[in-house]
Amino acid sequence: MQASHKNAQKQLQRTSQNLTDSISAIDAFQEQLQSAGARYTFLQQIKAYIADLCDMLQAKSPIVEELQDHMMGLQQHRGQTAAENSAGNEREEMAPAEAAVQAALGVLSRGGAEAAATAGAERAADAAEANLLENLPEKLDEFGRDENVELREEMSRRARKRNAQYSTPPAQPQDAAEERWGDATTDESDSELTHYRSKRAEALEASASVFADASEEYGSLAAVKDRLEKWKQQQPGAYADAYMSLSVPAVMAPFVRLELLRWDPLFGSSTGFDSQEWYKQLFEYGLNGDNSTSGNGSDPDEELVPRLVAQLVLPLAAHSLQHAWNPHSRRSTAVAKAMLEDLLIYVPPDEPKLQDLLASIRQQLERAVASTRLPPWPPTAAAASRRATIFLARRFGKALRLLHNILTFDGVLPRSVLQDLALVQLVQKQLLPYLRAGAASVPVAVDRASRVLTDIAQLKGLTQGSAKALEPLAEFLSAMARALEAQQNRSTAKHVQLAKQLAKLLSVVGSSARSQELLAAFPG
Repeated sequence: MQASHKNAQKQLQRTSQNLTDSISAIDAFQEQLQSAGARYTFLQQIKAYIADLCDMLQAKSPIVEELQDHMMGLQQHRGQTAAENSAGNEREEMAPAEAAVQAALGVLSRGGAEAAATAGAERAADAAEANLLENLPEKLDEFGRDENVELREEMSRRARKRNAQYSTPPAQPQDAAEERWGDATTDESDSELTHYRSKRAEALEASASVFADASEEYGSLAAVKDRLEKWKQQQPGAYADAYMSLSVPAVMAPFVRLELLRWDPLFGSSTGFDSQEWYKQLFEYGLNGDNSTSGNGSDPDEELVPRLVAQLVLPLAAHSLQHAWNPHSRRSTAVAKAMLEDLLIYVPPDEPKLQDLLASIRQQLERAVASTRLPPWPPTAAAASRRATIFLARRFGKALRLLHNILTFDGVLPRSVLQDLALVQLVQKQLLPYLRAGAASVPVAVDRASRVLTDIAQLKGLTQGSAKALEPLAEFLSAMARALEAQQNRSTAKHVQLAKQLAKLLSVVGSSARSQELLAAFPG
């Protein structure tokens, strides 16, 4: 009986344990069932949310893209108009200046006095400028209206502006040996600026209402980002199985495009796209501080921002730089280089679209250099006309801006390409003849050479090819040094200062020994 009782107790204990285990298993299964139900419900909610979001974006994306095309058109129109104004102004300034030089040359060749040459030059310049308007024929449209009326008004406006500038020299350093013209870019009229700003403001105002009728959970980048991040955090497996990392760039694109409408680095604020809100919000999208995969490249969401930059920012930057960038503008060129440097952080250098953009920059620089012309007018004839003198000074200043801008791309474009454009095509073929034209005055020649070498001196590590390209300029400076040494017997403090300046330039072009000789000749 005792043995039977013990067996019964053991069986009761096992039964009780089994019952307890069964109850625990049932509780676990119930929890799993509830969890599965919650996951299913969450997935159904996400599925419905994504479907509604895609429907909304399908309706809104064309509107955003149309606004973006409109903004790009405004930029292109402004860039083309500025280029046309610049070309027209140079043509209209060239004709009177050339006529003045020819008239002065005729007087001087007959042995006339400088005063007579100056008077003849001014009469010829006035006549040439009057002919610009008189020789513009009528161009009637289908309603009999003259289409050239607006062009005449624009030409008259530019003529008045030029004439006002002739009597008001620009600000310049106190030690300048001659008036410095052409340092500033003024190719746009007030009416064009007003038109661009008003149209842009209208587009931005319209953009503010694109998502205004969408509910809060769909109508902003922050709301969509938070919803998708919540899904990834709660169900990373389902998130990965749905290949959301491939779809997120397309989902975020309309919101990013909308904010990029405000990005106008060439004509507005020069801040980069990385200062915009979309960049700040998406830079660490889907990455948690405690996520072991964060930052090691195993999470495909780490490529979200680089993908958006390649898909959305790169085309915008390419359009701006190809259609609105002015190669002669210092500001826009500095912005252009900053844009390229930012793009190179996120876009692989061998990306075809980026390579096309760099090739376009190079081609625009080549065209700008090819169009640079400083007429080889005889110095005495040019000096007889203030208009001709200012015209040459403007062309020289514009060429210096181009030289600065070419060298600005050092580190972005190949050094060999930049050195050929800057030192051979521009300095040797265009600027050096203008320097030689001022050789009769050592201070003027040194002043001009100093302006040319200001940016060249900033290049680090001149190659053998660049040193060879500077040889003609070094020879010119050596000739100026000999001219200055010829005045050694009547040396003054100005001569000593000029010798120091010239010696510094000789060092820049690699003539250190000649520099030391000049300094020894003018101690002080």
